[in-house]
Amino acid sequence: EANGYALLEAGQYRDALKEFERLQEQDPSFAPALLGRGRAQEGLGRLKIAVQSYQQYTALAPHDGEGYEAMGWALERLRRYDNALAAFRDAQRINPQSVPAMRGAGVVLRALGRKQEALRSLRQAARLDGADAMTWGELASLSADMDRDLDAAAFWEEALRRDPAYFDSRSDERARWEKVMEVVGPRPLADARALVSAPGVATPTKETAAPGGTAERKTVAAPNEDPPTPLFSRGPSSSGSGFVVARERGFVLTNKHVVRGCADVKVRVDGGESRKAAVRALDPDDDLALLETSLPAGPTASFRNDPAVRPGDDVVAVGFPLSGLLADQVNVSTGSVNALAGLYNDLHLLQMSAPVQPGSSGGALFDASGNVVGVVVTKLNAKVVAEETGDIPQNVNFAVKGAVAREFLQGQGVPFRSAPSQERHSNADVGEIGRQVTVLVECWK
Repeated sequence: EANGYALLEAGQYRDALKEFERLQEQDPSFAPALLGRGRAQEGLGRLKIAVQSYQQYTALAPHDGEGYEAMGWALERLRRYDNALAAFRDAQRINPQSVPAMRGAGVVLRALGRKQEALRSLRQAARLDGADAMTWGELASLSADMDRDLDAAAFWEEALRRDPAYFDSRSDERARWEKVMEVVGPRPLADARALVSAPGVATPTKETAAPGGTAERKTVAAPNEDPPTPLFSRGPSSSGSGFVVARERGFVLTNKHVVRGCADVKVRVDGGESRKAAVRALDPDDDLALLETSLPAGPTASFRNDPAVRPGDDVVAVGFPLSGLLADQVNVSTGSVNALAGLYNDLHLLQMSAPVQPGSSGGALFDASGNVVGVVVTKLNAKVVAEETGDIPQNVNFAVKGAVAREFLQGQGVPFRSAPSQERHSNADVGEIGRQVTVLVECWK
């Protein structure tokens, strides 16, 4: 066991996995081998398999919160936030003073849009262990989400005090911190530790010009209260894409993360009006969501039957990227299939080169016959890869395979169309096919 954990510490995950599997073969009831195996699998990026190992571990050691904590973090990385929260709650039930479980619960509560609960959990974690820079960083990001710039600046200052290298591997968060500091300016910051130990103290977060021209601070919200909600919202909190899979029944397919944490969901066909939609089913493992709404008459997307998709096949991505910034109409981009697996050999995904942007998620990926071969889901973070490798990747994007989407729809009893891909169309014609079945999905929080 000690040898396996030494290999984990050295980042030799494959060798560590072999060692823990050897220990498990010798004694299937030896629970620590399952925990170590899960950590090795997680280090190799095999998150779904790691979760299974953690589940087996907690079955053998139900009173050890470490297994639930490990499971929670793996589920968080898979974006299975509800399941992650349940795991962290189990860990807290076993050890109410567990800082990792409190921080984990705060992270997933924030992802679920439950900001007040997230704030409470993260503050508890900071009170119990003020030396953990990551807790202060999470508090800062959450405070920035809530437009509490002074709190955010104070929390990030504490994170840097605890770990001067905190931003070295967090470039996106560093950029956000820099923007907050531009707003805050040179004014003195509150003591972050006082902010988490005095939950009833209101904190000024904005400045307005007084009649005489002097900057006057106004208390906008206390750290444990949401800022007032405006009577009229300017627009949706975020948006993505989707496509019609059963028009008569009003069914639209999109990504789960597009509708995550939404109080209301609306869909809009190209050139039409927004219509309210209900989330009918979710697949957290494959990031799929089924919406139901009222749709005007029109065509329905068709999935590709055969032949099988091959690397090198032309594809067309259709969606509403950067809604509100780019043209207020369907966007069409072209590329090809690069590989029949995603990151870490995830066989539920395919890799493709058609350019995608924020807002493309949930849109259909069509082949040259106009049949759906995938659901656009994500792109490789070029900035992170560049920082790790020194090279900027070009158009490395991913889609959930069409077969996986079809299985999801079948499991929900949704009828869908499918056809063989025989006749080849121009990219413009495929784009037109896509335009008629693609919808903008708006999330209102």
